[in-house]
Amino acid sequence: MKRTNSHLKVLLLLVFVGLITGCSSDDSDQAPDEPAPTNTAPSIADPGPLSVTEGTAAVATISASDADGDTVTLSISGGADASLFTLEDDALSFSAAADFEAPGDADGDNTYLLEISASDGTDTASLLLEISVADAFEGRVIDGPVAGALVFVDLNCNNEQDEGEPAGETDAEGFFKVEKAEASEGCAPKIISIGGTDTATGKALANLALIADLPTDGTKAVAVTPLTTVVAAAETAEEKAQVLSALGLGANDLETILTTDSWAGSEGDDATSIAIQRVNAQIAVVLQAAVEASADEESAATASVLTISAAAVSLVSAAKQAVAGGSDTAPGILDLTSASVVTDALSAAAAASGKTIAEETISAIAVSVTSLTLTLANEDLNPTAALAITLASRAQEVVLVQVALVVAGTIDASEFETATAATEVFKDIDAGEGALDTDGDGLADTIDTDDDGDGVLDDDDGFKLIPLDGRTDTDRDGIPNNCDAACLATGMTADTDDDGDGVLDEKDAFPLISLAGRTDTDGDGFPNDCDTACLATGLIADLDDDNDGVLDAVDGFPLISLGSLIDTDGDGRPNDCDAGCLALGMIADEDDDNDSLKDSNELALGTNPLLADTDGDGILDASDPFPTFAGSQGFDLPTTITVLATEE
Repeated sequence: MKRTNSHLKVLLLLVFVGLITGCSSDDSDQAPDEPAPTNTAPSIADPGPLSVTEGTAAVATISASDADGDTVTLSISGGADASLFTLEDDALSFSAAADFEAPGDADGDNTYLLEISASDGTDTASLLLEISVADAFEGRVIDGPVAGALVFVDLNCNNEQDEGEPAGETDAEGFFKVEKAEASEGCAPKIISIGGTDTATGKALANLALIADLPTDGTKAVAVTPLTTVVAAAETAEEKAQVLSALGLGANDLETILTTDSWAGSEGDDATSIAIQRVNAQIAVVLQAAVEASADEESAATASVLTISAAAVSLVSAAKQAVAGGSDTAPGILDLTSASVVTDALSAAAAASGKTIAEETISAIAVSVTSLTLTLANEDLNPTAALAITLASRAQEVVLVQVALVVAGTIDASEFETATAATEVFKDIDAGEGALDTDGDGLADTIDTDDDGDGVLDDDDGFKLIPLDGRTDTDRDGIPNNCDAACLATGMTADTDDDGDGVLDEKDAFPLISLAGRTDTDGDGFPNDCDTACLATGLIADLDDDNDGVLDAVDGFPLISLGSLIDTDGDGRPNDCDAGCLALGMIADEDDDNDSLKDSNELALGTNPLLADTDGDGILDASDPFPTFAGSQGFDLPTTITVLATEE
């Protein structure tokens, strides 16, 4: 039994060894091991130098590829300014649009650095990008804020957008940024805006063109407005200053006008901004009426610019005339409520467009426009207030609809005047709870330009809430010439200057005939000079312009009164002239007694420089051989002559 077990163990050992040997033997038919797979990293297309104009968020589209066809994922992986960018759907953008004047990059040089990576899940490729931010012309187009307007920089002064001229579009708030570029030689570039929608009133202004000079400080945003459009039409700095003066904005320099966001400022109750925006609102109606009257269905943008420019040039001319007619004490004012001023602007625009418009039609439009500008000039309203915006909206409706109808002949001038009367245009406007309507014409006093309905506009009316009720008011200032007990009981008083010429009635030689700007040195109501037109009014010329008692015909200084100075010979020249006298422009008389001898010579001769005939012999000192001795021909004659006898 034990032997059997031993044989069995040996057998099992042999079988085991054979199995081990078989497992370790070569098998020439077995396939070799396959090599491990390899991966190709993705590739990022280099976009080259990147540059964007400030105010722009989008930078570039980044593209990457993978030779193995693997899906590639792009990401921002680093760089000093990585946190300022986003990368979505391969579009690289600033998280917030860059501002050239306030660079946000790490070293503040307006060159932004970031790294882009592309991964296929196995390998990654990277690319370092440099993005430069360029300075821009920036600003805001304002009627109200104008959205969607084309804005371009006219670099060659031809009033149209040419290839290569920077251009852009205003955003929802009227702001714009367009790249800077060099102007053509001899051209002072301007920013021109065309079309867009007034976001305050909601009115589309397809034909409106606005223009602005560029501010001296290129880092400041420019306001492109109706006011800057008129200023831009003035050729010289002096003329531009005259325009501002005539519009009551002379306290502001041109740079202030060009760089003041008058809409935002008015919303913040800034007094300067409110004054500018009020003028903007008035000029806007004039310019819109001019371009709408002259437009046709195929009007090109260039035509709008030329038409608006012609109207603006007309307003510049009116401003210059106003300033020339003014004085230090009464500056000349460009009256945008004057029918003649508006008529000239409309006529100029029509001529520039080549369109023929009947004089009757232009006159009717002018009357309507002046009514609108007068309402928009209301100093009690902030131009950005809800009521003011409603008034502006109604004004735009008149200009955009009714003007086109009357020019086309769809309605006649009479129908136009009815449709555009203030009581029609501004009817049903809610001026707020408790709003007064003094004259009961359906227009609240805050809207009405003649609260008491007496025909005298509120701006001119001394008693705007008390009607004249037929009382005589020569100068139309709302103050009656005379005021009896019944008149006084209404709260009025009599006018002390019935003709409104600045000379009180008690001193006025012609209290009911205005001087109408004629010079009256002594303020007595007599003009210094009186031409045919003056004589036709009933006036006559003053014979003593300075009212010093010396007639102009013999007065050495006819426009400078002697006052209390002594003038012995009545020639208008004072005997003596101290520093105060000299400051007036006078000098002392060298011949106080007007005897043809200078005072200095008379003193040397011993004659009296204040007496033309010192010795009283009837012979003037200058002709008297013995001026200090009385007698015929200068000799004393004896009363008795004794004839002596002579020898023969």
